[in-house]
Amino acid sequence: MVTSKKIPSPTSVALGFFDGVHLGHAALIKKTKEFAKGEIKSVIYTLDKHPSSFFGENLKMITPLDERIELLETFCTDYIYLQKTDRDFLNMTPEEFVDEILVKKLGASYVVSGENYTFGKNKSGSSALLKKLCNKRGINYSVVPYSKDGRNIISSTLIRRLLSKGDIPAANRMLGRNFSISGKVIRCRQVGSTLGFPTANILPQENAQLPMSGVYATSTTVWGKSYSSITNVGTAPTFNEDNLIIESHILDFEKDIYSQNITIEFISLIRPQKKFPGPDELVCQLKKDTEARRKI
Repeated sequence: MVTSKKIPSPTSVALGFFDGVHLGHAALIKKTKEFAKGEIKSVIYTLDKHPSSFFGENLKMITPLDERIELLETFCTDYIYLQKTDRDFLNMTPEEFVDEILVKKLGASYVVSGENYTFGKNKSGSSALLKKLCNKRGINYSVVPYSKDGRNIISSTLIRRLLSKGDIPAANRMLGRNFSISGKVIRCRQVGSTLGFPTANILPQENAQLPMSGVYATSTTVWGKSYSSITNVGTAPTFNEDNLIIESHILDFEKDIYSQNITIEFISLIRPQKKFPGPDELVCQLKKDTEARRKI
């Protein structure tokens, strides 16, 4: 249940923004649910907007809010508490956050966070301070150690960096699933159809983290069924187009899906974006891209 109202029961609370809902987040939520026994309910506490958006930072989101909530719902906690991020909330002192949010609104008996959790005005609260504040109020507090992929600490920041480099396999390992982008199919230039490679085009959501510009091996889900596809992320330099778009050519698929919602899952980078001398050279390359996808 998604709520922003006071929760009457004693709770075990997972704290975080949870962008990407990666394997580190999964470990934190799992730990939180372990404390939820008897009358104690499990709660994921998250924000509707990232605080950085209030300070002029252009932080890209791995998962838009609606998708983040859908992913968090798969953990089957009793509640997902969605905090409205506004100036009043951001100006809370660490002590006010614990008293007003954790105690009064959530009724926390247990609190779980990651090692790098910050809270309160100007990120003045750390996990060390949270431990002290919780102890004073009789709240049990646990810190979940960093999850790792080899030597790398799994984090949303690192996943964004991997996506921007086109390293999809590494990003997918840390996410515990394929990175994906969803949207409604729109009518666009329709150049692909004239070349024999019709595409389903979607516009990325505002402030979405996208992979590096290039052509990717993907799977595209439409009407609940997944199809092999190749997807171009970026512009169309061969045709001197500057507008960024996501174009998915679904293999062996000829149905009209305009206005339908699709989800594109990314598997690996086939090649970076390139400007070709003309349409013939582009078609030749697209045939090679398609064959590369069939071999995966």
